[in-house]
Amino acid sequence: MLTYAYGHGLLDEGLWHSFSKKCCKGCIDTCDIFGYVGTNTTCLKFAVQVYHAFTICISNPYDIYRNCGN
Repeated sequence: MLTYAYGHGLLDEGLWHSFSKKCCKGCIDTCDIFGYVGTNTTCLKFAVQVYHAFTICISNPYDIYRNCGN
């Protein structure tokens, strides 16, 4: 999910690098974004931002570039 969202421009470059460096030890491929649920950490805040960037406006996974209001 993370690399898909980043690769399709759904994640901000700064958020991607911060989350990867601080929460995934630089290895995003094996990072468990849901592992931070129930914690009160900076990584949880990053994970929520990443999750929202991926899901908030994507009602149709086959048309991810449509405007959110549609």
